[in-house]
Amino acid sequence: MMARAWAFQRGILWAIDLGRTSPAVVPTRADVRFAEVGRESQEPLSRAMGLRVPDELLRRFDAGVRCFVGWRGDEVVTYGWLFQPGGFVG
Repeated sequence: MMARAWAFQRGILWAIDLGRTSPAVVPTRADVRFAEVGRESQEPLSRAMGLRVPDELLRRFDAGVRCFVGWRGDEVVTYGWLFQPGGFVG
């Protein structure tokens, strides 16, 4: 029997069908733009995460961890981190 390395991915994907939901139930936040970001976005991302200094963000980026954010204008309103199997965001 051969040994195999396995990677397990876990996560949650939230989605909403705006065409089927009453506007009274869903706030109008469709103006959020999603994109992958890097070190250049450390200032707004640090604010969104409540960090006073971006050291933790820079360590994550240097380790190859990817970050995706939702922008509303110049403000980060949501974020998520994606790391390789075996990695840990913390």
